[in-house]
Order: sequence, then C-alpha cells, then structure tokens
Amino acid sequence: LLLVWYLGRQLYGDWAAALGIVFFAATPATIQLAHFATVDGLHTLLCLAAFALCLRALDRSRGFDYALAGLAIGMASAVRLNGLLMGLVLLVGYLLQRGNLRALATPPPWIAGGVTLLTLIALQPYLVLDPELLFRAESTDDLGFSLQVARGEILRIWTLVDVHTVPYLYYWTDLFPLACGWPLTLGILAAIGYAIWQRQSVLLLLFCGLYFAQVGILHTKHVRYLLPLLPLLCLLVADGCVRLIAARKPLGMALSSILVLCTGFYGLAFTSIYTTQDS
Repeated sequence: LLLVWYLGRQLYGDWAAALGIVFFAATPATIQLAHFATVDGLHTLLCLAAFALCLRALDRSRGFDYALAGLAIGMASAVRLNGLLMGLVLLVGYLLQRGNLRALATPPPWIAGGVTLLTLIALQPYLVLDPELLFRAESTDDLGFSLQVARGEILRIWTLVDVHTVPYLYYWTDLFPLACGWPLTLGILAAIGYAIWQRQSVLLLLFCGLYFAQVGILHTKHVRYLLPLLPLLCLLVADGCVRLIAARKPLGMALSSILVLCTGFYGLAFTSIYTTQDS
C-alpha cells in the first residue's frame, strides 16, 4: 500500500494516490491473497518496487538509480521470470526519454541490465549452473511440470474448468469481476481507454499490456494472476476519477462515490468469510 501511495503521487498526485489505495485495499483478490502463502503477493510487491525505482531512475538519470532499478527487477524476476518484463518497461522509458535508438550505446541501460542479470543469477544460480532444471517435469514441484499444466498440455482436476474458456476475454467477463467487482472492472476498462486515447501513462500501460498478453493466453486462468495488475489499474481508475471530478464535479463525484461504495462493500463482504470458521 505504501508503494501504491508513492507511485500514485509520482504519476498523478495526492488525491489519485489516496483513492488508488482505497480501491486496491478493498478488492477481494488483494484481501484473499494477503491471507494466502502464495508467491503472488511477494511478486506484486517486488514488481511495484521495481516500477517505482524505474520511474526514479528515469527522473534522476544517475547510474546508481539504474543499478537500484536493476536490483529490484532481478529480485522480481527471481520470484517469477515474467518480472523481466519490467526491464522492458525501463528500456522503453529510457528510449522515449532520449528520443532515439542511439541511446542504447550509453551506460544506464547496460548498468540496469547487468545488475538485473547478476541479481537473478545470484538468487537462482541453477539458471546458469543447471539450466535443464527449467524444463524438468518429473514432479509437481518442477517448473516444467507447472508450465505444462498452465499451457493445458497436462490436465488436472482444478484446470478442467478452464477447458472451454476464451483466452483474454474470460478475464474480463469472469475473473476481473470476481477480483474487484463489476463497477471497478468497468472503471478499469474506461480508464484504460481514456489513457490510450490521451496517450498518457505509457509505461504503466506497457507493463500491464505485456503482463496480460503473457498470462491471458494460458490455459489455466486464476484470479491470483491478476494481482500484479490490480494496484496499477486501481491508480489508473483513481486518476480518471480525479480528472472527471475536475472537469465535471457532480458527475465525477457521483461516479467516484459509486465506485468507492461498491468496491468497499464487496471487500468488506468478502472479508467476512475470515470471521467464521469453515472446516
């Protein structure tokens, strides 16, 4: 939540940061995964830290800041390899800032890339020492086995529900509404459309697009896959609400209030399952 606040202030301002925290903290997916010992919470934390440090590096343009960004990207990648997508975000941001491809010959991107690889190898040395482990599928603990399940090459009882689902679309028709409720889901779609139309929040949309392109095509479709997207998308919605209030105060206040009340009520209702024992 502190990182959501920091990113909100960096990208949009205090009001959007505060509203983004409210949305993110109240989403049932966030509440559920805060109670589970899955890897998604740690991965989301490190992705947010990496994104924050990427913005800091782009703003300050110092080698030390690019090294810090690379360290965070490497840590996120060590938890899940798709954390490397944040490296593409930093690279695109750097190229957009410099305005030409010749910027690739300058030190900052190489510093960030080098630190990323060193951190990843230090935390997951088997990637270099025994890369065949990546593809081993002898037990359910193996990454290769998990990838085959995720791709639908191996069916398990809990993945049969995904057999007839439509890639990408199923997330919007079923999983986003479960994760945060229909009002906020519609708000996310509207905020994404507005940001694309106005050509704003380019780096935020880039990460969300790359991440969603990767997980949306998988056979297995779990609500927890959405967690790294939710804080950034909540900030995008919050910024849209603040802009709408500034442009048309009555309408903006009404829609923002509806989003806060509906999302908050859904979150509180979901939280109630943790107050009653269920064997």
